[in-house]
Amino acid sequence: GEVRGKGLMVGMELVEGETLLALLRREGAFPPDLALLACERAASAMAEAHRLGVVHGDLALRTLMLTRQGKVKVLNVGIAAMLG
Repeated sequence: GEVRGKGLMVGMELVEGETLLALLRREGAFPPDLALLACERAASAMAEAHRLGVVHGDLALRTLMLTRQGKVKVLNVGIAAMLG
């Protein structure tokens, strides 16, 4: 959005969890079910982003987060959309 006279404003979801990079460094190799979940989630998110014309450009373990609820989230997609 934009605030009159203040420029652009970005709102982002607060995601509590740990990036897959931090988890890998702390725990070592992922269990197969987590590795598969991360791959499926990243592929699904990127397919939808590309369908909408958004290119993430920096998909990596540091931009994938495992939430406290056990979901995998792709980070920085909104920033990619704004810069694209």
